[in-house]
Amino acid sequence: MSAKVFQMPDSARKRPPAELDHAVLKKTKNTNDARLVARRRWKMIQGHVLLSRWLRKTVGENNHRKFCKAQQSLMDSLFTSQDDFIDVLLKIREQFVSFMDAENCYMYIATTRGVLEFDGQSVYPSTRIQNGLLHRAFEQGIPMHVPTAVTSDLFIDEKDGLDGLDVRSYLCMPLQNGSRVVAVAEIFNYRKGIQTIQDYVDSLQSAIDEPNDLTVFSRFVAQIVTSLNISFEPAQRRTSFPSTASLAALATPSDISSDAVLQRAVGLLHRMMAIDHCRVYALDVPSNSLFSRVFRNQPSMSIRVGDGIVGAVAESGKAMHLTDASTDPRWSIGTDNTSGLAISTVLCTPIIGPDGRVNGVLQLLNRRHEPSFTSVDHAICSAICTHLGVEIYNADLRASISKAQVKAQTLLDLSTILFQESDIKVIVRAILATVQRPMGAANIRIYVTDREKHELVLCDGDRRRRPMHDGLLGHTVATGDVCNSHDVPSDTRWTLAWRAEYSDVRALLLVPIKDATGFVLGVVEMVGKSAEAPKNYFDQEDEALAIGIAYYLAIAFNNAISARAAVRRSDALIKMLHVVSSCTDVSSVFEEVITATCEVLDAEHAMLFLVNHIENTLTSRGSEKTKGCVLSMDQGIPGEVAATGVPVILSEATPHPKFDASMDALLGVTTRSLLCVPVVSREKIIAVLQVINKRLAPSFVSDDVALMKAVCVEISSVIERRSLELLFHDEEHPETELQKVTSDFLAQFTDVHRPTPSTHHPASPPLQETTTTTASAPTASISALPNLDKLQDVVDWGLNPFTLPRELLVVHAQSMFDGFHLLDQYQMPIKTFQRFMLSVRDQYRSVAYHNFIHAFTTLHMTFLVVYAQATSKKTANASLLNVRDVLALFIGAVCHDMNHNGRTNEFHIKAKTSTAMLYNDQSVLENMHAAHCFDTLRRPGHNILEHLTSPDYIYVRKSIIRIILATDMHFHSNMVKMLHERFKHGVFQHDAEADKELLLNAIVHSADIANPTLSTSVHTLWTEALMVEFNEQYEEEMTLGLSPSGFMSTRAHSPDHARMNIAFIDSCVFPLWSIMHDFLDGLSVCIGNLHRNREYWVAKTTTGQDV
Repeated sequence: MSAKVFQMPDSARKRPPAELDHAVLKKTKNTNDARLVARRRWKMIQGHVLLSRWLRKTVGENNHRKFCKAQQSLMDSLFTSQDDFIDVLLKIREQFVSFMDAENCYMYIATTRGVLEFDGQSVYPSTRIQNGLLHRAFEQGIPMHVPTAVTSDLFIDEKDGLDGLDVRSYLCMPLQNGSRVVAVAEIFNYRKGIQTIQDYVDSLQSAIDEPNDLTVFSRFVAQIVTSLNISFEPAQRRTSFPSTASLAALATPSDISSDAVLQRAVGLLHRMMAIDHCRVYALDVPSNSLFSRVFRNQPSMSIRVGDGIVGAVAESGKAMHLTDASTDPRWSIGTDNTSGLAISTVLCTPIIGPDGRVNGVLQLLNRRHEPSFTSVDHAICSAICTHLGVEIYNADLRASISKAQVKAQTLLDLSTILFQESDIKVIVRAILATVQRPMGAANIRIYVTDREKHELVLCDGDRRRRPMHDGLLGHTVATGDVCNSHDVPSDTRWTLAWRAEYSDVRALLLVPIKDATGFVLGVVEMVGKSAEAPKNYFDQEDEALAIGIAYYLAIAFNNAISARAAVRRSDALIKMLHVVSSCTDVSSVFEEVITATCEVLDAEHAMLFLVNHIENTLTSRGSEKTKGCVLSMDQGIPGEVAATGVPVILSEATPHPKFDASMDALLGVTTRSLLCVPVVSREKIIAVLQVINKRLAPSFVSDDVALMKAVCVEISSVIERRSLELLFHDEEHPETELQKVTSDFLAQFTDVHRPTPSTHHPASPPLQETTTTTASAPTASISALPNLDKLQDVVDWGLNPFTLPRELLVVHAQSMFDGFHLLDQYQMPIKTFQRFMLSVRDQYRSVAYHNFIHAFTTLHMTFLVVYAQATSKKTANASLLNVRDVLALFIGAVCHDMNHNGRTNEFHIKAKTSTAMLYNDQSVLENMHAAHCFDTLRRPGHNILEHLTSPDYIYVRKSIIRIILATDMHFHSNMVKMLHERFKHGVFQHDAEADKELLLNAIVHSADIANPTLSTSVHTLWTEALMVEFNEQYEEEMTLGLSPSGFMSTRAHSPDHARMNIAFIDSCVFPLWSIMHDFLDGLSVCIGNLHRNREYWVAKTTTGQDV
């Protein structure tokens, strides 16, 4: 709008001043009013325009989402139809009825022999296609729209109508695949707006170059119908339709693997679009690569993210369409694994997962019968990619779970191999056979480092050798880093010489075998992926598994090295003892000691320095190269050790300020690692032993220090012995000059003066032998081991009863009894047992906590504790319980809270309930539970204890009553005190009645309060349920005017809730379960959960947030 310009007329200038002023004011007022009105109108028009644009945009977006959802629904039906085209036609008909809000819709499908008609129930040859609007739609390929059939001359009811249907509006919509009409949708009595339908009709008549949602959808449906390959043979008429639940099950088939769905998607694409090649790439985020999930007659392929068209689509998340690859600058020959293929057109569509992130790429190559891919092709790819995204996402989850299971099982197998085998060759062969399949490697080789010869030795039959520092293997040994290459020939991280060694290999994984100190013992070499592997490279999960394999190999190598070293040390020590006992030459004995020391410590050289405290010098003895070398007490590392008496261990000796390189010159070696230890006698340092250069390791370790001290004890013994021999030196056999020098040094280590020579020699003390006796192990009291086949579903510490139906809880309870042979042992008919168990279940009330799920949990925890003892390798634990005890434990556990009303003993006593009056305020609920238990057993057909002998029945009944009464928290502290006193091996007597009673009571009581020993997810559910009962009791106490228990007002998910759980764990659960864990076997899982749950609650109190 343009604003009007108001001007004062000329006549106004001729008026008198007074009239002139009045006229100007009036004109100004009118002008201002007009401008205000114009401004308001302009703003109103702007608002209408903006609102119209917003509505048009919103409606368009809603329609677009609706069409996309419909396309996705049709694609889902194609995936789940199992080649039943009627299900697909039903879904197409539903979409048209939904779009048009119509009463009825008929589908007509063109085949080579005629037209088939689908009325929503069955498919049969059509008789209505011969004439009328339907015939014109097929022949001309244009939609026929009759808004009002009653008044229209175009619509003839005899030709176009349906029997029994009052037609008010009519739409006949042809579905074209290219220029050919493949089907027609005939819609009756739509309730959509006439103008909206007319817009749809107009859009269908628009050019293919201007596609819209309905055009794309109609051609989408046409290509789906074409892909169904419907034959003219009439299908049988259906009398019923699948229910909503069954349709939902079809929409998400659990029995169809993701690979089968992906293969089906590729098959659909080939049927719906004439293409030469179709590839589905999945994104491997940790490896930043895409690998082919579907490949027919081709090896697995991979592409780096960002490389080529596929990599660019994965990186950007946007589809790319190359209408002519030969002229497109983005394309080059061989891009995207297309070597040897003639490529003309390319369509790459990103596959989006349910989390909204790209998890793959769909690649289509060479569209036939079309110059390029159309907008309908884009829509088909988009719909299929949505489905593929879900399948790839699910497949990745399943693959991760499967790989985790395979990894755990593989590592478990490796640990079993290490446990069962001791021969390193057998271990290596077994490990290679175990890991070949999980790793999916074409070839696996294991090399061991030979530090003496600086070579890598292949662990196979011929034990081939190669230089330790050459190539990629040498690089791995030198750096200790994992080398994982997806494409070795093109990997620029390595030199050309290194890559040349693996010129014919694509994937390579090298993992160092390192011990706890990081020392490289060898290398695991995995070359190439097998043809069956889904990826043609080693991903991060493969790398993690390979590191685990290397870890177990390191253990095996270390064990082998330790075993070999132990043998060598044993031989060397025996040799040293032989030297000490057999050598009579005073000077040569040190040479033998030095040689034995090198063998013991696996060192290159050793030197012994005798300390002369009179002259403050150290003199070398025992080595020909350093014979007679004298050091002052402040010279070199030996001098420092002699002065301080503290051993020195160095991985690199050169940087040490006391290191003396002159010794290297004498020995003709270069010192790397060094260990120097004092030789002490009578609290006096009499010598220093120094060894250099560990052969098979970079340095000496603390174990070597301990071994050196043991050697020094022997050396001290030698020196002491030779010093005593000086007292009886024979002058008739004159000493050499060296012997005299040695004797002078030795003379200072004895407290007596050297007398005249004597030929007497002290007698060696006789060797004493010690014998040990072993006691025979007692036999187990349970006659037969539990039946694992019957218990396989319940031997699980992580069993979550909240996820199980009530019927399955009873089945699991029966499995526990039957697995311990209780039904056979005591002749319990299965029907009798089931009646008893169902009656017990029905007597548990529907309260939040003390319900049958809690009873089952208590029984299950009791069962697991008993099972752990019955299968224990410790004979003492396996004999703790007999069959009668197990029967009493199981019945007491499942019945210990029967008829519990969700209120505590204190509540019953304060409220003076009839139950409290009946049992005189003494363990009110527990007495009631025991009474209900045996009252149930008295019912006809419920007595599972019927065939017990009289002594057994008395014992079992007494034990059940004691077990149930012991669940009263009033006795908790006294029980813990008794357990501290009695639950000790050597103190506990399983045949003593008092100890046996304490054990049975403790097992069920610990199971009753075992919620903190469960997994955190299950534990928190129990704490919330308990808070519900506490809150209900608090509110009832307030209503009845009773003094309430303050802690019962605590609300779930509050900081007080967390503090209450910490207090319960610290004061009740942990003291009891820690004793049980120390005395019984197999409870480590519970203790671990207990600590994790406590940390969980502590974290909640620390953060100050609601739980």
